[in-house]
Amino acid sequence: MRAFSKRSQICLLSSLFFVLSPVMLKRTFYHTALSAHFLILAAFCLWVWRGSLLPEYASTERETTGQIIRRRWRYAGRWIILLCLSALTNAYFTPMILGIWLCSDLQEYLAKAGKKDKGLLVIYLVEVLVAGLILFGICYIMGYFYGEVSVSTTGLEELSFNLLQFFDPSNDLCVIDHRNYIFSKQNYSSLLPALPTVSGWQEEGFAYLGFGMIFLLACLVVYGSIRWIAGKYRKRHEGEKAQIGQAQKTNRRSWIISILVGFLVFTFLALSPRASLGSRILYQISYPQVIYQALSVFRSTGRLIWPVYYGLLALGIYGMVFLLERSRGRFSLGFLIGLLVLQVYDLYPGVSYKHQAYTYAAETGGERDASQSRDTMTAAYKKYLSSDVWDMLGDQMDEIVFYPPTQFGIECDPKTSCIFEEYALAHAMSLNVTYMSRDMSRTADQKTYAHFEKRKEGEKFTHTLYIFFDISDIPPSEETHLQYYQVDGYVIGVEKSLIL
Repeated sequence: MRAFSKRSQICLLSSLFFVLSPVMLKRTFYHTALSAHFLILAAFCLWVWRGSLLPEYASTERETTGQIIRRRWRYAGRWIILLCLSALTNAYFTPMILGIWLCSDLQEYLAKAGKKDKGLLVIYLVEVLVAGLILFGICYIMGYFYGEVSVSTTGLEELSFNLLQFFDPSNDLCVIDHRNYIFSKQNYSSLLPALPTVSGWQEEGFAYLGFGMIFLLACLVVYGSIRWIAGKYRKRHEGEKAQIGQAQKTNRRSWIISILVGFLVFTFLALSPRASLGSRILYQISYPQVIYQALSVFRSTGRLIWPVYYGLLALGIYGMVFLLERSRGRFSLGFLIGLLVLQVYDLYPGVSYKHQAYTYAAETGGERDASQSRDTMTAAYKKYLSSDVWDMLGDQMDEIVFYPPTQFGIECDPKTSCIFEEYALAHAMSLNVTYMSRDMSRTADQKTYAHFEKRKEGEKFTHTLYIFFDISDIPPSEETHLQYYQVDGYVIGVEKSLIL
């Protein structure tokens, strides 16, 4: 905000539009890493403050070549650090920050295009290559390439952005009941109705701007159109020197082009491969399998609209500040406060939903705090695993093996997954499979079936608790050497030497 205005009141009030972002609010507390939207804003800050962090060549003529190179690498180093932080937080932020960096480079190149500095392209290429190598090293250390689970998966068409979602306050909630997906809608707005979408999974592209911001952008579009039609902007600057006017025109064009390119690229990726407007499909691209799998690494493409979302917020506030700076008196602050009040009033239902979902007391009646986390967790799984047998088994067993692990098992039942995750965590036990966003069925199946083959050969695992989802799939006791019991609706298997 300091790049837009020097008035502290305007900076403070305007920043609240970002703090109250409904896109961040939606992710808060359940996609915790994906709520780190400060990474996107940090990238925009590096772009907006590029002029002070990396002055134009005209202001660095007294510097040596070595000083200029060091200055460039210090600036590039900030981007590299931000990219590494994104990978350490959540990989979805990495292409967003890289895209904003490339838009920043495009803007600088277009602003200096008249100087025919072809060396800039080489500098950009070297910076990106160095950033890629460092980023690869960070990802390798963090285990990005560890294991046998594929990073690509299905659902690319469903988890996309809808072109109406800037104005759509509906947040789709998915509940899985007996392997059936049930969707319900929350309306984050007090003023606008929920709009239809092609699929409930498009909640990944949730990008509601808020009525206050929508009203502001509409006012700016109308005002800008009137100014453009009337030609007042051109007349006001007729008396300026041609050289200064041309420099400003080139710089302005560089910003407009780079912003538009960024908006178009991110919007296209967020829509891909099936673009939709409300409940209508506009087009669908049949990508080759190689491209489809590459894009499926970031299968929730709807999230890639976030840079566009925050870009619209920044442009709206910049336009508002530009107009308010030209006004005097209390009108400017009054208008800004009015917009903020309108935004807060509109988003109240969304805040209320979050409050209801994450404010509760433990079953004992006490408030939840760090000291009660274990008791609260125990109370959570005991709602479903009420038999005393579970506590006895938890004290004696080291691991839980689900069978069959994925095909009709826990992969399709996140509720059961959460129950046994809490149970295993409370008793320091491991799990052979759990509910994840990537398909690990092949690996889990192979290892589980190999485990049971060892049992058939007579090998014993005395500290393993077996849980079966389907009675028809239970291997004969003569083969597994297990004793089967039914406890709280689950069929469990333990060594025959252990009598429950």
